Amino acid sequence: MLQDLSLELNQVMPAALATGLFSSVCTIQAPSGNLVNGVPDGTYINVPTLVNLRCIDAPPSINRITSKEKDTVPVVIKESDRHILLEDFFPEFPGLNWGNVKWRAIVDGVTYAIVGAEVDSQNQMVRLALNLVTV
Repeated sequence: MLQDLSLELNQVMPAALATGLFSSVCTIQAPSGNLVNGVPDGTYINVPTLVNLRCIDAPPSINRITSKEKDTVPVVIKESDRHILLEDFFPEFPGLNWGNVKWRAIVDGVTYAIVGAEVDSQNQMVRLALNLVTV
């Protein structure tokens, strides 16, 4: 017996979007690649296929309690983690080494570093782990 679930799987994200919970907007940016004296110039550009994406913006799971504030004299470094579910599957994400690529996400006007990306097993959605570091 053939058990093809492709029709049902293709309805997962449209059903999720229909809930109205994807109320945030996310744009992904990549470093420009320009160097000044051999150092990246700090300029970021929008990734053309990843602009104004609908997403769900959520803090990490409440199943764990962690503190990420570090006191160093004379500054306090504060980290803020976010977990983003994007509106669709985007093939730009799988396989990237996020520790090295230095892409970032702007979610509802706030800029975060992308520290991880996860794709579900059926290539229906992308989840991003984001981190905001302020000094």
